Amino acid sequence: MKTWNSFVEDIANTASGSAIAGLGSPPDDEPVVRKKKKDDIHRRFDGRTKQFKEKVKSLESAREKRLNKAFERKYGIKLR
Repeated sequence: MKTWNSFVEDIANTASGSAIAGLGSPPDDEPVVRKKKKDDIHRRFDGRTKQFKEKVKSLESAREKRLNKAFERKYGIKLR
């Protein structure tokens, strides 16, 4: 014996055929949408951890070193 929900679904699918959009299966030409994975750095570091704070500190020091090196090359002046 069929349940009420399966009975209503069978009626909706057979009575309208494919005339009503949204009933039945999705069209074949519709692209498959997959969930985008987060970047690796977003999965590894959390903003509340000591590890994250250390990582930010090292990134900032590396940036400062790069800027100093570029400045030294450009103007020929040694910076601390």
